This record gives sequence, structure tokens and C-alpha cells, in this order.
Amino acid sequence: MRQRGARARIGAGLAVPALAAALAVTGCSAQGKAQSTPAAAAPKATTSAAATPPAPTTTTAPPVTGRVANGVHTGDLRFFFLPAPEGAVPLGDPDGDPLTPVNVVGNPDEAASAAMLDRYHYRKGYSRSYSAPGGQRQVTLKLAQFGSPSLAADYYRNHHYSGSGIRPLKLDEPFPVGAQQTVAGSQYRELLADTYVGDVQLSVVVKSLTDAMPSRTELATLLEAQYQRLRTGR
Repeated sequence: MRQRGARARIGAGLAVPALAAALAVTGCSAQGKAQSTPAAAAPKATTSAAATPPAPTTTTAPPVTGRVANGVHTGDLRFFFLPAPEGAVPLGDPDGDPLTPVNVVGNPDEAASAAMLDRYHYRKGYSRSYSAPGGQRQVTLKLAQFGSPSLAADYYRNHHYSGSGIRPLKLDEPFPVGAQQTVAGSQYRELLADTYVGDVQLSVVVKSLTDAMPSRTELATLLEAQYQRLRTGR
């Protein structure tokens, strides 16, 4: 799928016991009469307690945190991802994989992608992908943060999906949204939507792993929930 305006979406001793244990000893007297002598007292086996190994220590990364005020997101951008549903299988880092300029823009020319994003003071971005419960769909969420809410809005207005493999899809939302779906005969059966929330660009992609096109309701539900998470931090 090609894009006009080159934009990507948001698509780990025991001291061995003294081995002299109770040995019987015999000998002869000075008169040459054989006589037995009492068995030598067995030396007491001694052991030293094994050094107790230190308790294993585990280190757990602190949970990511973030907050949003006046449309500006601070902290770890990954904090604002919707949690994956129970039973979902993560694809890549469950917390989110970093986006490169090429990932954001969709132009394989890395230098051109970086230069274009510089105009909007691009800061960072992450994607989170998972196979939905049941294994019939794959979901990808992308968050890309720009220098300010106005710059994110400019980026949204100036860069949209286009191409012969997709067509517009109407979604009735109370916020700006662009949505598309792949056309019949395309390699993939996908629904895509993007918007912006403050200084963050949001992209949602739902891809079918069967012959059926994903549900528009599913796309809208994910988009609305992720939008609210970005808007409120909850």
C-alpha cells in the first residue's frame, strides 16, 4: 500500500565426612601371643554446614507512568496504550515497540522521513500489536508524539492514506477521524483509522487473518477507547 504525503500509520563444603569411620584394629603382644586389642574408637565424622546460597533476587521494571494536561502528554508514552484484551497474544514487545521515522511516515527513504518529521518537531512514537483472542484478527495501535498539539493537528491535516488499494470508510465520531479499508482483491483485509489527541497522533489498524473483512464496529470501538485513554489518561 503506498501513501501520499509519505506518512506511516498509526499503520530476559560439605566437608567430606572424615572417611575414617570405625575401623577394627588388631595387633600382637610383646610375648608374641596373639591377642586382640579393642577396636579403635571411630573418629567422629564432622561436617560443616553447606553455605546457604543467597536468596535469588529479581528485578522488576517499575510500571510506566504518564499524565496529560492541556493536550500535552508527559511521562512514558506507552502508558497511554489501551491494555490488550485478556487472551490476546502480543506480537513484539508487549509494552510497545519504538517507531522509526520510516514507521511513522511510511516512506522507505529514512533521511526524507526524518526531515519531514523534523518540521513537526516529532519526539517519539511506539506501536503495540497483538493477535486478538480467537486468532482471527490482528490489531496494531500506533502513537506518535509531536512538538505541540497544534503541530500534531497540522500533521494530521496534511498527511493521509491514499492509494489504489484502499477506499474511504465512514465513521461517525465526535472528533476528527480519517478511515479507510482495503478494496476487494487486495493482499490484506484491513480497516484503518487515524486521528490526533493533543500532541499525539493515533492510528488503529485491524487486520483480518481470515477471508472476512474486519467489523467496522470493532474498529470504531477500539478507536474511541484509545482516544479517551489519550484524552484523559484513564
